Amino acid sequence: MPPRATFTGCLTAALLHAWAASCAAATYYVATTGNNANSGLTRSNAWATIQRAVDATTPGDIVAVLSGTYVGVRFENSGTPDAPIILRPDAGATVILNTPSPANKRTGVVEIETYEGSGVVSNVIVEGLHVFNSPRYGIDARSAQFVTIRGNTISNSQSTGIFTPFCYDIVIEDNTSLNNGEHGIYYNNSSDHFVIRNNECHHNTHAGIHLNGDASVPPPDGTPWVYDGTLSFGLIENNLIHDNGTGGAGINMDGVTDTIVRNNILFATPNNSGIAVFHGDAAVASQRNWFLNNVILMAQGGGWCLNIAASGCVSNRVFNNVFFHPGSADGSIVIPTPALQGFACDYNVVATRFSLDNDNSRTTLTAWRAAGFDAHSIVATPANLFVDLGTRDYRLKTNSPAIDVGTAQPSAPLDRDGISRPLDGNANGTNTWDIGAYEYLHPTTDSDHDRMSDLGEQIAGTDATNPASVFGITQVDVPSPDSHVLSWPSMPGRLYTVWHGTNITTPFLTVASNLPATPPENTHTSPATLAEATLYRLDVRLEP
Repeated sequence: MPPRATFTGCLTAALLHAWAASCAAATYYVATTGNNANSGLTRSNAWATIQRAVDATTPGDIVAVLSGTYVGVRFENSGTPDAPIILRPDAGATVILNTPSPANKRTGVVEIETYEGSGVVSNVIVEGLHVFNSPRYGIDARSAQFVTIRGNTISNSQSTGIFTPFCYDIVIEDNTSLNNGEHGIYYNNSSDHFVIRNNECHHNTHAGIHLNGDASVPPPDGTPWVYDGTLSFGLIENNLIHDNGTGGAGINMDGVTDTIVRNNILFATPNNSGIAVFHGDAAVASQRNWFLNNVILMAQGGGWCLNIAASGCVSNRVFNNVFFHPGSADGSIVIPTPALQGFACDYNVVATRFSLDNDNSRTTLTAWRAAGFDAHSIVATPANLFVDLGTRDYRLKTNSPAIDVGTAQPSAPLDRDGISRPLDGNANGTNTWDIGAYEYLHPTTDSDHDRMSDLGEQIAGTDATNPASVFGITQVDVPSPDSHVLSWPSMPGRLYTVWHGTNITTPFLTVASNLPATPPENTHTSPATLAEATLYRLDVRLEP
């Protein structure tokens, strides 16, 4: 059983309640047995098509789809920042969309776009769908803003799984995009402020994630976008990219600027590069990007781990990454010239082959260092670094050479597990950054000196670098003389047990055990009396 973190708190006073009113919003239901003449307001009076429900939505409405296979849908309605429109499966449902609807304009299965008029579709969330066999794009969002595409599975599209041209402030997260005829995710045309995170892209014909500013295509008429042919101010993090084809990189970046690329894992990568940074048909070369704490393990015969392919790709910075290539041809990093402006690269785990002349020749780590790069980097193999390659566990193993040898990078404050960096991985009393996508949790160290080990804080969901971040009951309300309502911050994947006692010298009794997390906060009502002092203890463990 995982170790537990515990908290004991004493009830001293009743606390006031705060009440909040919520605006009314509708939930519309869709079922394969429904009828579009129904009200759509209950499961037993569901509509038959998702399009009927989406067309009826106003800000704050939810479209809940019961299990079954449906034709696709086109969004042209918008929500608001405080009241987005949400399309998702009903609780426990599996929803498959496998062909465009009659309303679709682009032959995609899910489309988000204003087509006939001007303006943009905004504040829409599409989540939890299975989108299969699209004749073009699986999910196609165009000229949209504040759209979230979350937790969907997209496969076997003739072209790309998720396609998002001219989309500002978009979030693409927690999706699986596989077996598509082009890319897993394609973010393109003049667009800014994007987040692409926690996605798995695999077995696509070309790139896992493809980003292309494409200066040849202007924004649609009536949209407010700046026509600059670049993709700027983005975040690409925590993605898992593997087994894609040879027609592109794991992550392709053309015309991408001022973007952070962190904690991504690319493995079994036969592509022409792990990450390609270049200038194709965007207005400018990719520049001023940060590549931090990524793991790139190329396949035998694959290209360079990091390919910076144009002299205009200036001021890119590369720290705390793992670059490994098993072959004898390509290797860690290729740049077009040793005088590449603003290029900084150090504190990485590297292979021993590099190129300083745009892949025209190979050079050694010694010559690479003589050019001013990777002075503090180390050479190691994946078997020496990681817990278990066979199960894709790329956490650092005990005594991994990547522990505590990185450099401080505030732009990557959390690892893939959400653990704060840096920790004291070597138990030497100093918190130092690790190389790779995961920060090592030493079983006994206490990096913030708050008397809870780093491992215990990870189980509790607190911040092991902040002594003010503590685990415990934060509020006890007394709505009646015979009950207490306990509240505490909660984290996904945890189970909680509440204990009750009257003093600390006698055993506590279980009030409730194995309570599942309901983030961001759990509450529990406990029968109790105010006749005597009441103590509560809270335990937490990880779900099995």
